[in-house]
Amino acid sequence: RLAAEATHVRVKGHCPDPHLVHVCQPRGRVVGGLRNLVHVSRRGRKRLGPARHCREADRQEALGLADVPDMYDALNQLATEVPPGAEGLRCEPLFAGSRQQPDRRATWRGMSPANFTPGHMARALLEGLAEQLKILYERMQQAGLGDHDLLVGSGNAIRKNQLLADILPASFALPLQMTTFTEEAAVGAALCAAVATGQFSDIQQASREVAGTSRPN
Repeated sequence: RLAAEATHVRVKGHCPDPHLVHVCQPRGRVVGGLRNLVHVSRRGRKRLGPARHCREADRQEALGLADVPDMYDALNQLATEVPPGAEGLRCEPLFAGSRQQPDRRATWRGMSPANFTPGHMARALLEGLAEQLKILYERMQQAGLGDHDLLVGSGNAIRKNQLLADILPASFALPLQMTTFTEEAAVGAALCAAVATGQFSDIQQASREVAGTSRPN
């Protein structure tokens, strides 16, 4: 029905599939903030689906992000405007499966007209990432890891995404500290080299002397 109502369309003639013409609807009907991306079969059949072969600019335009300088910053900003829980939208970000179920793939569940927006999908994705990390932590606890009272975060995924840095401690119910150094792998290699050359007796001493943590987030 949505495909039949599409207006102001542009046909993408460079589609590599000879049986499909990809039609992007940049100014047509809007559903929950996401403009329709429609597959139209050359044989007359019509169905909704992802416009995999539209150019990146077309995908950004479809999300309403065509004129923003950084799409990731824009999505994060939209996600911050969405309340925790994404109004019922849940994401399992298993894009390449899991260790226990390698054939599983990512899903978004609980979609409704109220939460079918880029901001809700982005927030649900970040919350799903935190949930999967929490599941791994709980399995490590069951294997004998024991309880901890602090999260230590490193890497740009957390450092450059304040919303994710806020979601993680809420998911784990633990405070989060970020490492002082921004190149953690290089620092770790330097500590190992310092121990190997005898400057420190072991990696624990090297860490105490050289590496530290910043104040809780």
